[in-house]
Amino acid sequence: MPFLRRRTRLPLTHIADLEPPLPGDELVSVSIGPSGEAVALWAAADAARLLTGDYDAGLLTHPVAVRACLHTPDLCHTVEIPDCGFPFPLAQPMPDGAFLLVGPRVTWRPDGVPPNGTVYDAIGRPIAEGLLGDGIQHVQATESGQVWVGYFDEGVYGNLGWGDGPGTEPIGAPGLIRYTPQLISDWKFSYARHGLPPVDDCEALNVIGETAWCCYYLDFPVMEVRGEAVRAWGNEFQRVTAIAVHQGRVGLYDGKRLVIAGFGSEDLEVERTYNVVLSEGKLPPPTAHIISRGSAIHVFAGRSWYCADLAQLPR
Repeated sequence: MPFLRRRTRLPLTHIADLEPPLPGDELVSVSIGPSGEAVALWAAADAARLLTGDYDAGLLTHPVAVRACLHTPDLCHTVEIPDCGFPFPLAQPMPDGAFLLVGPRVTWRPDGVPPNGTVYDAIGRPIAEGLLGDGIQHVQATESGQVWVGYFDEGVYGNLGWGDGPGTEPIGAPGLIRYTPQLISDWKFSYARHGLPPVDDCEALNVIGETAWCCYYLDFPVMEVRGEAVRAWGNEFQRVTAIAVHQGRVGLYDGKRLVIAGFGSEDLEVERTYNVVLSEGKLPPPTAHIISRGSAIHVFAGRSWYCADLAQLPR
């Protein structure tokens, strides 16, 4: 694939700087919801340090209060959750103003593993919980409340006691799992059944409507899961961080360059490649958080929200 042809500079659009719900709140995590809204978890400074693993602040030994918020880009919906006990929590909006909180790491225990996913209603009460497994890389919910989870290699092959013997099989072994709104798994990727390479690490996930798109290590195929049907295209672009899809085109982003390609019968067909910069002309920092949803790739550098939309790029 001729990735070097037609390389041009693409400045990301600055959407907004996220504003906290309370003065002094710090950003714990941020993602994107099914309508392109920013989904942010905020907490008071001391609680935020605990949740994000500041070891000078000590270990998270008790739940702390967080505020789950939607930004469009202005703050438009907040739910106070008094008892978040998940370090490095991830959040997604759920139907009827609810929120899902997920802890990406969970240790296997012989006396039972506690749930690491909880749905809170619009006033912050837990209404569903489930064990989603360790090694969670991506969480994206649909407008109907279906939850797609992509796992990185430790979630697939095991760590923290998972994969050490009978009864410890990693929940994330399929690499990509769909859960119901009650956090019960109802679809799992099977490389043997679908005739595709196994998922070693779900590098990029994008849920559009009820359809999931992903790109995964080792061979980095671009895979579409529509209902029970699975299809994949070969791809030579490596180290994919985000994937956007719009009207027969796909955008693959690695934090520096964005490759635009069409769908051939078996492989992607590259159209052009961009060098991506922030609107100020600088490269996104290595600490930037990158999420793809729909036709757009979102980049968060701290509280600053940037976006590149495949729908707005020339064909």
